[in-house]
Amino acid sequence: MACSTSVGGLARGAGSAFGPQTTQKPKPTRPRTTYDVTDDPTLTNITSRRYDSGINLWNTIMKTLICAAIAATLSVGSAFAHEYTAGSLSIDHPMAFETAPNVNVGGGYMIITNTGSTDDVLKEVLVEGIPRVELHLSETDANGVARMAKQDGITIPAGETVTLKPGGLHVMFMGLRDDPFELGEKIDATLVFQSAGELSVQFTVEERSTQTHADHSGHSEHKHEEKSE
Repeated sequence: MACSTSVGGLARGAGSAFGPQTTQKPKPTRPRTTYDVTDDPTLTNITSRRYDSGINLWNTIMKTLICAAIAATLSVGSAFAHEYTAGSLSIDHPMAFETAPNVNVGGGYMIITNTGSTDDVLKEVLVEGIPRVELHLSETDANGVARMAKQDGITIPAGETVTLKPGGLHVMFMGLRDDPFELGEKIDATLVFQSAGELSVQFTVEERSTQTHADHSGHSEHKHEEKSE
């Protein structure tokens, strides 16, 4: 019997003892693709709208805060700074302190500036409902005794400023009785000047500071003198 050249009795090329030999083809590789959001107009529009919405919300919040701050500033300014003018005179911040129920008098204060070339005189202050209103000067002598001198008028020199304040020149509201000055109250008054004439103002009642000089809480202990300018 004829035999062919073989390994393990099998013809070359016919296979091996473990079966026919095969050559594996390499698997094709799929190219990796990258995805850019900006390539998708739908997603781009959504992202843009969200960004714009956030900016608009932030701007709205900031505008609201700024407006609130301005409103608060104007409110405080209107409560604590009010000015009136009559001719060459300007009257700034007329005010009075709140008074206790058992105190019969209260003090009025303001800043009067004369920008004119001639002197003027504050002759009197009129307030409806208050029996008596006078112009006073508080002084303390060498013995420490406080004296209250009534003034027939307060001169406002040309080009100068006169400040009515506790411990000095002031308006005296007398006869408050059972109607004390209350915090936030507005007192309608008329200032009568020798040259500028009459001027309507409002005295705003403010809280008495512990650091403020006592003005009239112990008014009955002061000595009074009649004095004319």
